[in-house]
Amino acid sequence: MIMEGILKNWNKFLNEGTTPEGKIDLNYYAFDWDDNLLEMPTEIILQNDKGEIVKMSTQDFAKKRGQFKELGLSLLPNPDESFVNFRDNPEANAAFISQATTAPLPHDTTAWNAFVKAINSGAMFAIITARGHSPDTLKKGVRAIINQGRDGINKQELVKSLKHYYQAARFKLPSEDDEVLIDKYLDKCQFSPVSHSSISGSAGAANPETLKEQQFNLFKRKMQKYASKLRKKNKEVEEHDGGFLKSTLFKIGFSDDDVKNVQHMKKVTAKSPSVSVFQTGGSPTEDT
Repeated sequence: MIMEGILKNWNKFLNEGTTPEGKIDLNYYAFDWDDNLLEMPTEIILQNDKGEIVKMSTQDFAKKRGQFKELGLSLLPNPDESFVNFRDNPEANAAFISQATTAPLPHDTTAWNAFVKAINSGAMFAIITARGHSPDTLKKGVRAIINQGRDGINKQELVKSLKHYYQAARFKLPSEDDEVLIDKYLDKCQFSPVSHSSISGSAGAANPETLKEQQFNLFKRKMQKYASKLRKKNKEVEEHDGGFLKSTLFKIGFSDDDVKNVQHMKKVTAKSPSVSVFQTGGSPTEDT
């Protein structure tokens, strides 16, 4: 019987990696982007009750979006224009990729530390954000971060982990070229900008919490399927050398700085013991 347990805090989740002998775990990660991984300088364009333009950071927007009426603020008459810097257009896409390598880390680096661990260990992850760039733009932003090797991310360590994974699991190495190997790894990860038309459709992201939930569930199902494949492969080889899995326990974590997103995700995953949801920007919020 497959064992599943509840992660009581994000730090415990981070500390459970591969063993000194190089065993593989079944830990997977999903991250919000803005103010969770990086403090991007991208601004939302609003207007006040005099019709004057007011620009707001994503961090302030997350805190104040339920108070706009009291503050005399609103989105522009065409809401898409308020989020033009977050949408799929050449200028915004180029800015995202560039800023991914220069934007400061948030004060709470809990999610970033998990991101570093995921990449350096070759674990599959998802980026689930309210942004509307194309999924390929998000991927290019992460690739730029890997190439840069910023703040703990180690490209050589990633390549080493990927090669070890294929060897340990008895899978054929898809390429001897390190750059191709990294690209194929990122192709297996999930990039979900929920305001992009490929996800939100023509109606747009009127309810990003629900769209984030849908994309997280999609990622969870994909990772459960992948974990089952690894368990089956591990069972085939364990009689010869004890197998390559540290544990058959499937675990998946989701982090977000927006309390509304966190509350929504905690509510909808309350009956999923393998899922842990964490709020960043303060003390980690434990799943109950």
